[in-house]
Amino acid sequence: MNVRQKNYRSEYSTDEQNCIEHNFQRLKDIHYLDHAGAAQYADQQMHQIYSNLISNIHCNPHTSKFTGDLIDQVRYKILKSFNTTSDEYSIIFTSGATASLKLVAETFWFDNASTSSFLYLRDNHTSVLGMREIVKTKNICYIERDDFLCGKFHNSSQHNGNSLFVFPAQCNFNGFKYPLDAIHRFQTNSGSTSIEESNRYVCLDAAAFVSTNYLDLNKWQPDFVCISFYKIFGYPTGLGALIVSKRGEQMLNKQYYGGGTVKISLSNGSGWHRKRDMIHERFEDGTLPYLSIVSLLFGFETIEKLIPGQSMKRISQHSFNLAKYLYECLNELRYSNGRNVIHFYHDTDFKSIDNQGGIVNFNVLHEDGRFVGFSQVAYMAQLHNIYLRTGCFCNPGACQRKLRLSDESLKAHFEAGHICGDNNDLIDGIPTGSVRISTGYMTTVKNIDAIVSLIKDCFCNKERGKNLESVSKSISFQNFDLQLKQIMSNETSKNQFKLTNNNNIKPKIQKRKSLTNAIKLHEICVYPIKSCAPIRVDSTWMINRRGLKYDREWMIVRSTGIALTQKSDTKLCLIQPTINESKNTLSLSFPYAKTVEIPLRRDVNDNRVISSFCQSKVCADRIDGIDCGEEVAKWLDDVLCISGLRLIQQNLNDKRMAKNSVSTEQAISLSNQAQFLLINVASVDWLTKKVDDWIELDNVPEKLLQNTVDRFRANLIIESPLPLEEFEWKSIRIGSIKLTTTGPCMRCQMICIDQSTGEKTTEPLQTIAREFNGKMRFGIYLCGEQLSDDDERVISCDDYIEINK
Repeated sequence: MNVRQKNYRSEYSTDEQNCIEHNFQRLKDIHYLDHAGAAQYADQQMHQIYSNLISNIHCNPHTSKFTGDLIDQVRYKILKSFNTTSDEYSIIFTSGATASLKLVAETFWFDNASTSSFLYLRDNHTSVLGMREIVKTKNICYIERDDFLCGKFHNSSQHNGNSLFVFPAQCNFNGFKYPLDAIHRFQTNSGSTSIEESNRYVCLDAAAFVSTNYLDLNKWQPDFVCISFYKIFGYPTGLGALIVSKRGEQMLNKQYYGGGTVKISLSNGSGWHRKRDMIHERFEDGTLPYLSIVSLLFGFETIEKLIPGQSMKRISQHSFNLAKYLYECLNELRYSNGRNVIHFYHDTDFKSIDNQGGIVNFNVLHEDGRFVGFSQVAYMAQLHNIYLRTGCFCNPGACQRKLRLSDESLKAHFEAGHICGDNNDLIDGIPTGSVRISTGYMTTVKNIDAIVSLIKDCFCNKERGKNLESVSKSISFQNFDLQLKQIMSNETSKNQFKLTNNNNIKPKIQKRKSLTNAIKLHEICVYPIKSCAPIRVDSTWMINRRGLKYDREWMIVRSTGIALTQKSDTKLCLIQPTINESKNTLSLSFPYAKTVEIPLRRDVNDNRVISSFCQSKVCADRIDGIDCGEEVAKWLDDVLCISGLRLIQQNLNDKRMAKNSVSTEQAISLSNQAQFLLINVASVDWLTKKVDDWIELDNVPEKLLQNTVDRFRANLIIESPLPLEEFEWKSIRIGSIKLTTTGPCMRCQMICIDQSTGEKTTEPLQTIAREFNGKMRFGIYLCGEQLSDDDERVISCDDYIEINK
């Protein structure tokens, strides 16, 4: 136990903590720190839901009074949990907080388009900003945070029509709790108007707040409250509520009506109909998601049992205590030169639970004060089974304010190619987002210690190698080529480039006797099955319209149709494919397992499967595939210890095209982005020497170099006179085949997997990020000439490479 942990005071008793951990055994080796994104559901909760479903008959509530009564019971439970009753508020079920906000924007009665006002706090979720597009008033204005805290609402006296003000109870960016007394101050214009005479209304976005805090609607009385239940219970998703006060009911004017929301309607052209009396009956169109609604009862029950006695208040204290503990631990971290390791983005100092929730927001700094890209932190976290969130968290106002990004800089970032959710985490050395840690009722001190240890081990506790002068300054991804030229120039001028003798292993990575312009293709690697081991070729291979013949032609998918990759199961690297064209077989071997064989080619009339082979944004295509049968499926289940796996072969008629290709008609296999990935051994050797604390395999540098080359899983392995010069190449010609560069390869945690053992490390990703200022790029993508379906070309390891810069 560290010194700081001794000062941590747990809100839970030992028995309560043990009971909670027992309900989240699936998180035993996982450190889940994204509660603001979604809560995790408890085992007890899901068992109760399952038991209820198999023990009862739940019908459409329009048919079954029993189901309708249960739904009413849920409404009562929700209101009670917020310390109010149906005399004061009504529950309208929606698909989530976003749908609730949209419903208010669509139906709020702005009585005069020229005098009514829509106001919103600038530090709002994107869903609130979207309300601007559909509110029925011309007077739309934002309120800065400081003005809001001072009570300046910018609603001038001439705008005397109905006004709606939207703000969050808690900022989902950094956990700041906005003062809820602003609700009454706005409604009464700071006391100059009574509630009864006021036409000023408040919509409270409480989605981030209620997940770990108690909202007392008897004390604070907003007119509209928007929530999502998965933020509280983890399950069910796709269900939220708009909580409407009796005062607010009069301001919602809904035009559309669906099934169950009217007493009667005529189908003629008159449009005559009569809506139902109660607001939720008028607003809940069609059949409710009644099974999900009924499941909420067990969410409330589970939390009340796990954390008895004022559950939400205790959860609030627990999550705050953990966040404060994390904040203090990170705030103490220093480099040897005294510089801070962490740069925070907070509006409080974690002194009071009244204004701070369970969120810690920050970026990591290098020893010289430069920012570490949040993508690098995210990749390191994934390697250590830590779930956290990075980016701007759909809160552009707070992100822009805390990161000090002007409107002009944001537009410039967009023009440069940066969009919300991508990995462009640093532009001109300035972060485009940050790292967010958020705690919940199931979070433990062990989880917090895991992220602190990660930052210590990966950043501040290591003897940091000195960066080259050429990369000591922050350089944007737009200047990547210039950065490479500087590195290459400095390296060669210092005569630091040396390759190691490696006569005992394949491929033959040898020290070049003379640094001439002659470059040879040293090895070809074909990966028949996506994420599995390669077939190493030191002679010749065929290239067809998709790239190397048989390369990434197969993939292993789960029962859901989603591809299995080394990111989720590192043991895939131990599956060794072998191709025998004369026998028309693909053989698969695995340590201590019997080899299995399947045909190289199957009739297209075999059992065909359409599956989404990857959920990532890089390769989220749909693939027309052919299932390879039960025998290999059973073999995969056994060796990987995962049930329901299938081996799928890409249909030869599949029309998948390359990403970022010079030609939009360039066919591609199941590889992520392009037909070929090229790695320069000289560049890998340069990189390996930059790793500060890499333990050489068996003290043999050659093995370390080979091990590092293998991690990049390249198709074409070459050795050029200079490291990193491949990034300057526009195209190359290998023998008679021309290949065009389509850009550098963005690297992820896959290169941190030892391909000979499946073990995870933190390198070489950290060193790549450090040397290239957070831009994790290594190796280049290439696409070949367009070939017809029946055209195949030969590529040889004896071929020399011609370079076009």
